[in-house]
Amino acid sequence: MAHNLFSYLRSVINYLMMRRIIVLPIVALFLLFSCNSSQKSYQSGNYDAAVLKAVKKLRKNGENKKAIDALSQAYPAAKGWHEGRIAQFKSSGDVYKWEKVMAEYKAMNRQYDEINRCPACLNFVQAVRYTAEYDGAVEKAAEVRYALAEKELENKLDRNRAKQAYLHYKKANSLKPGYKDVINKMADSKFYATLKVVLDPLPKVSKSMEISNEFFENKISELIHTLPVNEFVKFYSPKEAKTQGIEVVNHLIKIRFDDFIVGQTHIKETEKEISKDSVVVSEVKLPNGTVHPAYATVKATLHTSKKTVISTGLLDFKIIDPNTDVVLTQEKFPGTYNWFCEWGYFNGDERALSKEQKKILGLKQLNPPLPQDLFIEFTKPIYDQLAGKIRAFYANY
Repeated sequence: MAHNLFSYLRSVINYLMMRRIIVLPIVALFLLFSCNSSQKSYQSGNYDAAVLKAVKKLRKNGENKKAIDALSQAYPAAKGWHEGRIAQFKSSGDVYKWEKVMAEYKAMNRQYDEINRCPACLNFVQAVRYTAEYDGAVEKAAEVRYALAEKELENKLDRNRAKQAYLHYKKANSLKPGYKDVINKMADSKFYATLKVVLDPLPKVSKSMEISNEFFENKISELIHTLPVNEFVKFYSPKEAKTQGIEVVNHLIKIRFDDFIVGQTHIKETEKEISKDSVVVSEVKLPNGTVHPAYATVKATLHTSKKTVISTGLLDFKIIDPNTDVVLTQEKFPGTYNWFCEWGYFNGDERALSKEQKKILGLKQLNPPLPQDLFIEFTKPIYDQLAGKIRAFYANY
């Protein structure tokens, strides 16, 4: 609330000064509010904010009496408050107490830096920087995280514990980059924490029809290597798993086509009698010399043919634990692609036909796509379903 009022007064003053309006009373109010803000922060117990606000004001005006008073009172209070919390944390049984101690020293060091960037402030307070104390807390905090990680990694076959170990090592490295051998430990623990999933190759679908599932298999391989799942899931082809020495595979993805039909052709021929009323067929000249249109009903017989080539298939998808042969999930994904073309001719009066019907007359019978192309088309919706399933299944691993 106070911050909003402060901003509002500032905008009002700027506006009035642009208009060359006398603003002394408003400026006085603005300065009064500005000077009181650090005192209000101090009185409310927000000592850090009071120190920083007072420093900001003294940078602009080194003789600001209210800011001097606020800084002189707030800095010792802030220092005492943080030191009290540090003592409390150190005596506690909190396993992460050194990270909290770090935060307290960090706050006091920030105050030191801000005060030392304000020449006027140095006349009124003597700030203290806790460099050695902060570094010591960092060392202890990193040591705690490292020890917790080592404890978790005692059982490397427990993925959840290995994951916790990785997170502890990662935190230790963020606290103190390069602490001990933490970089190598992070890599090791992440390897043990990662779920290793191998994609079983698809069987060849049909040599007699000159159809290959290589395109579809390549798409799935691309999917599993680029799909954003989470950092603790990694997909391998069988070749990759062997090359990289993966001895324990956690999941095996099996994909098989239960059935598929490519190029099932249906031709439907229709004959339709069409008529249209009130069509001008001629002109009639009356005895008085005027000419009038003559209307009649025109008729035609439209012959149309529609060739539909249906390609459809059903993919069986399952994830298996190869160590127990337990099926973890299984689902069937259908896919269909219908290609068609139309053509036709007519007998009778063309004027009976609509624009859409005339368009068919200009078409010819076309050859359908090759079986391989039809196979690719009907697998596209299957691929989309498969991608969604894999993404959802591994999101929480």
